Amino acid sequence: MAKLISKLTRAAAGAIVIDKYFAPSTIPCATDNDSTRDLQASIEAAADKLPVVVGEDDSSASELKAAQEGILTEGQTKAFEKADVIVFPTLEFKGKHLKTGLLTLNGDTSKIPLTWKAQTNSSAGQSEPQRSPSLALSAASAYDAHLLDSKAFSQLYMEMRQPFTGLLSEKEIPKYSAIDLVCNHKYVKRTNWEQDCSGGSYKGDDGDYAIGDLRSHVVVIGEYRGMDNHDSDIGVVPGVLLQANYIESLLDDRYFRPVPQWVQILIALLWFACVWLVFERCHSLIRAVVYSGAISVVLWWLLFYFLVEQWGYYLVVSAPGVFLILGTVVDGFVEKLKASKEKNDVKTQTVSNC
Repeated sequence: MAKLISKLTRAAAGAIVIDKYFAPSTIPCATDNDSTRDLQASIEAAADKLPVVVGEDDSSASELKAAQEGILTEGQTKAFEKADVIVFPTLEFKGKHLKTGLLTLNGDTSKIPLTWKAQTNSSAGQSEPQRSPSLALSAASAYDAHLLDSKAFSQLYMEMRQPFTGLLSEKEIPKYSAIDLVCNHKYVKRTNWEQDCSGGSYKGDDGDYAIGDLRSHVVVIGEYRGMDNHDSDIGVVPGVLLQANYIESLLDDRYFRPVPQWVQILIALLWFACVWLVFERCHSLIRAVVYSGAISVVLWWLLFYFLVEQWGYYLVVSAPGVFLILGTVVDGFVEKLKASKEKNDVKTQTVSNC
């Protein structure tokens, strides 16, 4: 990791984002370990030149329960009454442009995590939780200092709401192997990267492999193989791909603010009223279905054009509204069929009397 960060620093990356945390209690990150000191030195050197964002060791209630065999301490239980996550100690890093960010994601991975109410494990249940930025927000704001200047985004931030975004696939986001970057050669074979990149076609640390591709770009470091996989709209993907998506979305203003719940319910009720009126006023069953379908298409288009395209809102018609609409259509069908049957019965009786 230390060698990789040094390479990215030499490449003049726009920002280095580490989708990992370094716990001091684990053997690889022990404070008296030479590798740990090298890592701290490389991060400090990088953070003196460019933004470096490191993940924190934070856990939600469900994650912590799973890690602690389903048991939370009394303090943790009390903390989660107000806090979203509990943060545990990590290695100390220094640097002029160093930032940290919480790694916890939303259950719905199409939502960009911005901030969480966090409390340290040592003070769990003893103090009020503090609002802390996510890894994506820390990275985006470190790269673009004017990110919060946008009126729309600042309002979203103040309301502590999580916006939606469309996820890019793995093919749409450039990916590099860490060993290729460290050893300055693509697809290095038989390489002892822990020592001196011996073997393969090593060209030396001062080579130019991928230098041009990395310069001035945000580089996110993470694992593509391991436990950090998540369900998403584009399938099961690694967490680092989601973090890269979130950062890109924030920097490119490619996100949608969620419509307030009361607005969603109001729209669903108005939609329901339109469909209900069509079935009430229209005497032909076929015409009622056609007209209600046409009205629904027009409403969808208007909502998409104005809310999504023009105003940047994300709308989900609430389930009650959908059920009301479907129920109205079905009820309309039943009523029209009953009326048609009664009319046929009257005709049959009239013919019989004649």
